[in-house]
Amino acid sequence: MKKITLIRHAKSSWKDASLPDIERPLNKRGRRDAPFIGNILHERGMVPDLIISSPARRALMTAHAICDALNYSIESIRLEPIIYHGDVSDHMARIKNFEDSLQHIFWIGHNPSITLLARWLTGQSIENIPTCGVFSSQFEVHTWKSVGEKVGKLEYFDFPKNHSRS
Repeated sequence: MKKITLIRHAKSSWKDASLPDIERPLNKRGRRDAPFIGNILHERGMVPDLIISSPARRALMTAHAICDALNYSIESIRLEPIIYHGDVSDHMARIKNFEDSLQHIFWIGHNPSITLLARWLTGQSIENIPTCGVFSSQFEVHTWKSVGEKVGKLEYFDFPKNHSRS
């Protein structure tokens, strides 16, 4: 069985309009939500074999916060430029080439491609994965090459606004 957990980066800042898009950091809410969702993933026992992130600063900051919560080595994060600018077919081309020894992947990126990929993989009619949203699906397959359209089954979908916090 294979599992992929799609994670949309936490809320980003638009405060400095001079920054290129790829350099935008998390805002205050994003810096609060990323460790929060990381702790929820830890409580659920969701530990990946590999974390792959967009190279965008906001996605990488989200990945670092999640790594801290999971005691996962930040140095083990793989950066994948296709997550920043690719469409579903680009993402799938990379996913189908994962090493088959990997069972569970965290894929940290951006909308609209994260939501579109979740729909494509599972056939779920999900409208939007919000910032810092987590969409995990499993596949009854033995190889990543076998992962395809509507092959996945939704296992878990959550995001920070689902939780009341003081």
